[in-house]
Amino acid sequence: MKPYQQGAIDYFCGVYAVINAFRHAARGRAELSYTDGCAFYQYLITRLIKSDRFEEVLRHGTDAELLEKLLKKADGYVRRAYGLKIDYSAPYADTDKDVLTAVEEIGKFLKQDGTAWLLRMNNKSLGDHWSVATTVYSNGKVALFDSYGAKSFDANKAVWTPPVKEKDRTPDNPSGMPIPPRGKTMLLKEGQFLIAVSSA
Repeated sequence: MKPYQQGAIDYFCGVYAVINAFRHAARGRAELSYTDGCAFYQYLITRLIKSDRFEEVLRHGTDAELLEKLLKKADGYVRRAYGLKIDYSAPYADTDKDVLTAVEEIGKFLKQDGTAWLLRMNNKSLGDHWSVATTVYSNGKVALFDSYGAKSFDANKAVWTPPVKEKDRTPDNPSGMPIPPRGKTMLLKEGQFLIAVSSA
């Protein structure tokens, strides 16, 4: 199974990440065909249009608050379409734990069936990007199921970034995320969602 690929000129990685997180966590319970994936994508895009957020996401990406709303909509969709539910939490939004401690805990969570880690990250390779992590290895490497085709990042070289404020958003930096140091991956605390899929 390969992750769906995000288009090269849009900022819909949040939508792709929600769908790919479900696909990974639901494997063995629901196998989405290409047509199924298109229907799920169209459903979430329609929700963005109806909530008047489509253009915002197209141009600037998805913040954590909107991504949580997409997860709620996705939960309703997969309940109807597959008889499954998506439980999610953002336990690191206000954490005082360092990145490696948090990632180690997330790695234990990912060892359970039906789970995925939906994360907002920022590095030189991907820029400001929502992705899906599936495994944390003992050496700190984190395996990704990613819409850009990225395979992994190194949690040993990851740092927390502070919450994005409205003043951080500029025409040259519409997402407001700071420029990551070379070789580092920045993780937004409020952009870490743990996903668990189970029967509805």
